[in-house]
Amino acid sequence: MTTLQLDPDAFAESTIPQIITASNVDLRLTQPPKRFFRHGWQSWTLTTWLDPSDPPLPIRAPEFRAKDEDPVYAFHKNHVSAWVGAVELGEDDIILLGSLGLGGRVELDGTTLKGFYEVVQTGNLSNEWFAARGNEDDVFAKYISFLESKFGKTRFEKPPRVWCSWYSLLKWINEPALAKALHGLKDLPFDVFQVDDGWQDNSGHWEPNSKFSSGMSAFA
Repeated sequence: MTTLQLDPDAFAESTIPQIITASNVDLRLTQPPKRFFRHGWQSWTLTTWLDPSDPPLPIRAPEFRAKDEDPVYAFHKNHVSAWVGAVELGEDDIILLGSLGLGGRVELDGTTLKGFYEVVQTGNLSNEWFAARGNEDDVFAKYISFLESKFGKTRFEKPPRVWCSWYSLLKWINEPALAKALHGLKDLPFDVFQVDDGWQDNSGHWEPNSKFSSGMSAFA
């Protein structure tokens, strides 16, 4: 395990981003950050800029916390971000630290931004980190560009327009109701009709339930 300690003054604002090779990175800030960017573990997890002086607030209900929160760090004393984290030092002065591998975490520990990997990087994955300083839009755009060059990007130039059953009906869906909704959308410019939670007989057992008697292949 290699830990690399850096001073943020090692890279001036709006300079070319640095690619750092180390399993762990400690970036010691020259001042307490005004805000910390926390990226959620998955789409149900909180992603936001937050006040570093506020303590981490885990999801209260255990049944939701186990699946919607990063379980290892749900009760961690510090704010821990998944994949990428950032701090705001001043107006248009953002320092971003992002993983270029899998299983990366970024923790704010006082005035130190700590990057570490939870999993050993093997094969074409390496212990690399992306560090940049500048305004918010610029540093995030550069990070996204590096991720695209390393992992590729979607084949879609524009995101498809999706109608999702969850946002209209939650899990209370059945075959006739969705058929009615599908025909009702025929004049609207949707590219994808997504059948979400409620069609399966049990979570984790992906077979249609009695409300979809024709089966999902027939419905599709």
